[in-house]
Amino acid sequence: MLDAKRSMKARMPWGVAHKVLSGLDILPGMGWEKTLSKINDRAIDAAKSASILNALREHIVCGEKYCKIQEASRAELDSLIPVLRAVTIPTSSFSAAYPLSLSDDELSDIYSDPVLTAVEDFNNGLARIIHRNVVRVFS
Repeated sequence: MLDAKRSMKARMPWGVAHKVLSGLDILPGMGWEKTLSKINDRAIDAAKSASILNALREHIVCGEKYCKIQEASRAELDSLIPVLRAVTIPTSSFSAAYPLSLSDDELSDIYSDPVLTAVEDFNNGLARIIHRNVVRVFS
């Protein structure tokens, strides 16, 4: 759970994280530092941990700075979505960690061109997650 908390802090503004945690009945502290010191891993069950990871995925796709929405016609979507659903995600440090962030030490040891890290399949569209914070949403 430590990685999830670290990833939330790295990726979510405090106001968003506060709402996520409060919605899961995890009482946050005042700001990130007090919240991180207040939450203890034993108090967070598997269901809440899974919900936090889902919130991270949603924030990666729909959050303030990580999302680029591209328009496409229905015909383009109908041909593109099956291809995205069938794509094989290459093995990488990014895909292994996703949706968690890599630490600064892990990132300093990696140089890579942009690499497909995940494909998120939502009810109303798909999102391609590419390392280097490039996300394209098709809906």
